Amino acid sequence: MISGMATLLGFQLAGELAARLGQLPVSGPLFGMGALLVWLHARGEISDDLTKVCDGILANMALLFVPVGVGAMRYSGVFAGNWYVIVLAILIGACVTLLTTAYVARALVSWSSRRVPEAKNQGTWPTT
Repeated sequence: MISGMATLLGFQLAGELAARLGQLPVSGPLFGMGALLVWLHARGEISDDLTKVCDGILANMALLFVPVGVGAMRYSGVFAGNWYVIVLAILIGACVTLLTTAYVARALVSWSSRRVPEAKNQGTWPTT
């Protein structure tokens, strides 16, 4: 379990160092997560220790939202004064997310049908 936590923290540290030294406009943990994804993909498997650590983090994910809720209650006056901007940002963000998801899904379907032409007939009985 310690090696799994060390792996996560090592990739976060590597991402932080790469983002700071390279002066990248990406947060270090996000860069580290991308590096972890590439490493896991190249490796082809996930160790048991890393799986246990990630399962533990996901099981307690709700605890990570407690500080956000406290901050929202602390600044409720700011939210009340700027509610229209917040609603507009949420609506625009939701629309952009939906459109981006639709575009990516459409592109992936098109790409996969070109890459695997026999996939069109999967799930049907062969004709003779």
